[in-house]
Amino acid sequence: KQWYQRRVRGFAFVVYFSVGLAPIPFLVAAEIFPQHLRDKFTSISISLFYSLIAVVTLAFGELYPILGIKYLFAIFAVFTFLGVIFVFFFLPETGGESSERIFLLFDKPWCCGDDGGYTTLLGEDDDEEEEDEDQRQ
Repeated sequence: KQWYQRRVRGFAFVVYFSVGLAPIPFLVAAEIFPQHLRDKFTSISISLFYSLIAVVTLAFGELYPILGIKYLFAIFAVFTFLGVIFVFFFLPETGGESSERIFLLFDKPWCCGDDGGYTTLLGEDDDEEEEDEDQRQ
């Protein structure tokens, strides 16, 4: 293969990755950590992100001759789909929320049942407020 074909493929990977999955760790890390811990934990999460990118890149080179391109991309597609499922079901919507409110969302377990009363702190427990008003009247 010509050297320019490899360069074009590498460039295409960088472009598509940059507009696809690459910004996600930066966005999530900036939102879920409180201000006083944000710099340290964002550094750790971004370092982990780039380390895993290196693992995927190295694994691709080793697995391509063994599995072939079709099965290798099928494996990557499955992991991408699992990531989408995780984001859809386990990460709360944070658009338009303040940093303090977002921090409260991630402070206590919100995905697995008991929220420790944090819905009241977040102002989402309107049903209980209505019941209290009914009892007062």
